[in-house]
This record gives sequence, structure tokens and C-alpha cells, in this order.
Amino acid sequence: MITDIDLKLISALDANGRASYAELSRSLGISISTISKKVKSLLDDKVIEIQAIPNPNRLGQTAHAFIAIRTSVNKLEDTCKRLAAFPSIDLLAAIFGRFNLFASVQFSNWDDLHNFISSKIAGNNGITDMEVFFAKENKKRFYRILGSHDHEKSVLKIDDIDRQIINALCTDGRSSVSYLAKMFDLSISSVSKRLSHLFEENAIRVQAHVDYNKIGFRARAFVLLRADNNMVENICKTINNFTEVQTVITLINGYDIFLAIISYDSESLYQLVHQKIAAIPGVLNAEVWIRGKNFKRYFGPLPEK
Repeated sequence: MITDIDLKLISALDANGRASYAELSRSLGISISTISKKVKSLLDDKVIEIQAIPNPNRLGQTAHAFIAIRTSVNKLEDTCKRLAAFPSIDLLAAIFGRFNLFASVQFSNWDDLHNFISSKIAGNNGITDMEVFFAKENKKRFYRILGSHDHEKSVLKIDDIDRQIINALCTDGRSSVSYLAKMFDLSISSVSKRLSHLFEENAIRVQAHVDYNKIGFRARAFVLLRADNNMVENICKTINNFTEVQTVITLINGYDIFLAIISYDSESLYQLVHQKIAAIPGVLNAEVWIRGKNFKRYFGPLPEK
């Protein structure tokens, strides 16, 4: 049973996943022992995971696409196992609609992205059809790692040690500096400086990732919108205000706007899409893919070539 205190704690960890128990105790007015027990319970019950999220813009992963895939029904699981092995696929989820599988793919350049789709996805056994949507611009991401001016900054140069530290935090975002120092045979001051640099440059952010089903959000969907070209920006600004919409990304082809939505139930999802979003001036059409099982969600940085 998730309590109000649990929700406040989740919100605090969402803002800063590396906040100490003492800091959480002061901000929430709860004893340190209670904080410790509740964080352990939330983690053990897999209500949350606390992980680092790399900023794809600052780390050079700027070529981004969504791939809607149709597989033979009896080959869905096998296809997912093969696709999940590719580190460039950061999200893989079952969906219900024209397609039955959704993938998000990121690369450092468009040529590599195109080559991956044509060589690794299109020829994959079990895939009968697919449609690719190339991302244009992030307008809203649920993990809030993207800065408003990140696209104006040069790619942050990181070395192998930085990458290893990021990968470790992608597994456990609350790993202590001393633990990381011992893991990579570095001094505590060296790790501390590297972490400070990564945080200051907005290269990573540590926060709680929530299993929304366990806190009452039973309906999730991806929505693709066709819109009047002259009104796309205004539509995105309006949709950004809807708390149920976690992600808003404009697209280069196929549709104009991609949305990721969470909702309490199918009725509230219907009301959001067909009454609120459909009523926004300039929205012409919508295709909804109900989101099912997550086969992969990977926040780590892509390996170097």
C-alpha cells in the first residue's frame, strides 16, 4: 500500500536521487530511520529504481528514431530478446495497435542510425513490417535531463573512466563516492571531481524511476499526432502543461508530434486524448498505441565504437 509519505519520498528522490537520508529527513520532516526503512521498502518492492540518466544531447547521441514493428504473434518474445541485446535500443515495449512492438533508438550520427535500421532491424527474422519515425526536437522529457540550451552546446568529452562511472550509476544511482573509488581503483577526490563535473555539465542526472502501475497509473500509451505545420510549436506548448504527458517530441516524418502518456485508467486516457488533446487548435488526427510490457529500458551511455 503506497502512502502519502511514500509519494512525498518518491517525489523528493525524483528531484535528487542522491539526496542523503539526513537531507530527506530535514526536507520531509521524517526521522532518518523511517526514511531508511521506506527507501529500502520502495526499492525491494521495485516501486522505484534509483538510476542515473545520461543526457543524450551532451553526450553526443543526437540521432534519434522511434521504430514501430509488427512481428508474428508467436515470435514476439524471441524478437524482443534479439533486439534487446543491441545497446543502441534504449526502450523496447509491447504495444497494441497497428504494430505490436515499439523501439526507441539513439546514435551519435544519422548515417549509423540508418545503417542500423536497414541492417539490424529490417532483416531481423520474425519482423514482418515496420515504420520509422525520426525525431526532430525534444520538447518535454519525463526525466527532465535535457536543458533548454543543450542543443547549443558542444558535445561533452568524456573518457573511459567517466563512462564507467556513468554506467555504474545507471545500475545504482546511490552508489557512494567511496564505493565508486574502490570499484575503479581511484582516489575519492578524483571520483568526486569527476561526478561534480558530470553533474555541473548536465551530462547525467540521478533520480527515482517509478513503476507507475504500482502507484495507480494503470493506462500508458504512445500517441502520434498530425498537426497543422504552422501550429506545431503552440500545440507542444499546450500539451507540455498536461502532467499526464511525460514526453513530447516533434518528428521529421510520418506524423508531426510524438507523445508518451501515463494515466490512471483507460477512461481518463480516453478523456485526455480525445477531449483535451484533440480539442487543441491545429491538431488534425491522432494514432494511439496502448503500451504493454516493457522488455527493455536502458538509461546508460552507448559504448564507443
